[in-house]
Amino acid sequence: MNLIVSLQRLLHSVLGRPEMRWLLLLLIAWFVVRVIARMLRQPEKSQRGRTELAFDLATLSASAGGSKSFPLRLYHLPARLGLVVVAPLGREGGVVDVEAIPRLLDEAVPGLSKVYRLCEPKTWVWPVQLSAKGFRHQLAGGLHVAGQPLPGSPWAIVVGRANDGDRQYMIALALWTNRPNKLDVIEVDSPYKWLDVIRLAPS
Repeated sequence: MNLIVSLQRLLHSVLGRPEMRWLLLLLIAWFVVRVIARMLRQPEKSQRGRTELAFDLATLSASAGGSKSFPLRLYHLPARLGLVVVAPLGREGGVVDVEAIPRLLDEAVPGLSKVYRLCEPKTWVWPVQLSAKGFRHQLAGGLHVAGQPLPGSPWAIVVGRANDGDRQYMIALALWTNRPNKLDVIEVDSPYKWLDVIRLAPS
């Protein structure tokens, strides 16, 4: 009891001094700023470290990318880039350098890095994937359009491998076409066959 009384007296004595009240206010303000800053950083961390995928592409439909043009051709359909997912492949895959993503895209489709910068798609970096099949399965199960499957929507997913030296990466591209299509998750079965599916639009 004596300890509580002593603490109360000490607190009253400290707060009775104007300079100490200002110091206390500054400490409270600092703490609040730290909490808000941590909350604002959380979405970025979740994007770069996602281990599962559940995302509604419909939230991107009206503004897929920063461009209003359709700089790609998905088979015969005009399309633009709305989402890019990149993950190392294999036990020795390491991590993805975010700055290297444009180079990886160019390995898949020459010139795709220009479209990446033009469309400004949402970008996710995943941890190491042990198999291409598992990566594709997660995409097929997680990406949807307002709770509905992709076919019949303006969206399609293209997934495949890209090489960077002796390392392999899985890349998934969510493409928004200029009209509804019957496409789903399209698998590119070789790093050298991306151009069979995606090309840059004629300039």
